[in-house]
Amino acid sequence: MGLLPKSLFKLTHLITLDLSHNMLSGVLPLWLFTLPSLESISLFDNMFNGNVPLEMFSLQSLKELNLANNQLDGEINVLDQCPILQTFRQLTNLTSLDLSFNSFSGEWELDTLLSSLTNLVALTLSYSGLFVTTNGATRYVNPDFNTLSLASCKIKVFPESLRAMENLIFLNLSSNDIQGPVPDWEGR
Repeated sequence: MGLLPKSLFKLTHLITLDLSHNMLSGVLPLWLFTLPSLESISLFDNMFNGNVPLEMFSLQSLKELNLANNQLDGEINVLDQCPILQTFRQLTNLTSLDLSFNSFSGEWELDTLLSSLTNLVALTLSYSGLFVTTNGATRYVNPDFNTLSLASCKIKVFPESLRAMENLIFLNLSSNDIQGPVPDWEGR
């Protein structure tokens, strides 16, 4: 068990940071999200706890973020009227986001998020504690979008955005509150 070493802060040309499958703990340090060239952060399967710093959402160079399987918590809301959505929109290069298996709280409006993050190809929020809603509108989804994992996100209806995901290769909507018939979008 240990903390992220502060010496990493001096690696200003670092592009990829993968410290997955360690026993790192503590809160995510603010300096981690100020490294100007960082494109990929993978801290999967550690013991980090506490909130995700809002500074993370201003790291415009970020393409991949994997914080899955930690003990992170705190509220992260992503709704049209929410200021954090504006912050998320700064992540214009983000292609992959995995926040699964944490204890977050908050409501994420899927259609708005997907149309805001136009480079996103993989979204994994399963067992994250987040509540995912859909506004029923089909908005822009990256044509290369291929992975959507929203197990146990309290979804009540099939997301309309699925219609636009022509290259989807992985879909997990298990352990939700979806009721009724499966939509027939064939031919539409």
